[in-house]
Amino acid sequence: MRLRYKKGVYPDTVYLDHQVIDTSMGMYVEPLKGPEKKKHDRQSQVYVIRWHPSQCSVDPIEEIILDNRYDPKDFIGKLSELSGVPAKYIYRTGSRLFPVEISCLDIENKLEWYSVTSGRYPLGLYGDGHVTYYKYY
Repeated sequence: MRLRYKKGVYPDTVYLDHQVIDTSMGMYVEPLKGPEKKKHDRQSQVYVIRWHPSQCSVDPIEEIILDNRYDPKDFIGKLSELSGVPAKYIYRTGSRLFPVEISCLDIENKLEWYSVTSGRYPLGLYGDGHVTYYKYY
């Protein structure tokens, strides 16, 4: 399991094994499917959801551990590795706070989509617990 700081109703910072936990703050306990992947404070744990426009469906939420939350190339590389899709074909949205509640009917038209190769997407928005939708063409 993983302990996270609770920011309002959102899961936030992941506590690592070596950190002292402030018990006066709200906490989330997150069950993990395998061993903890985040190893140090400079890494960020983010969620990604693959959108399939032709099927109007999404895949289950997945996790990516970023080594540098301010480097979009790190995010793009990890997303390409996870999906098996070359980076030049991937489009993504800006990050959102978890939990993401949006109808599948609204994903395509109500979210802003950015080509990962255009350089026109928001940078540095990969904090612990943030969610990004992605699709490919």
